[in-house]
Amino acid sequence: MAEHTPTPWYAMASGDCDWVVMAGGTPIADMTTPTLAMLEPNARFIVRAVNCHKELVEALEDAIKLINDMNGCHGCADNSADEDNSRRNAVAAALAKAKEGTVDESQMLLQDLDEETL
Repeated sequence: MAEHTPTPWYAMASGDCDWVVMAGGTPIADMTTPTLAMLEPNARFIVRAVNCHKELVEALEDAIKLINDMNGCHGCADNSADEDNSRRNAVAAALAKAKEGTVDESQMLLQDLDEETL
């Protein structure tokens, strides 16, 4: 699969009733919607999501490593491992969505998580 257009992306008005998502002067997406009031907010939301995606994925990967490290702590409360696993599953599910766009129920189970991804 080809890589996406490099960031940063930006949004700009195009005519009276359109917005365009751009990267380096190249149009990425023409924004149209039945509700004109939603054009600019939608375009700006796409740009924010795209431009912070890499940092969010890195932060989620770091969070999983931290939770894994905390699971190995000695003297933790008896229920802390269960709480950590729950947090790890939530972070892993968010990471899978960010990397692949979807997550299925099997990715929610700790034992089914791909350790290379984590």
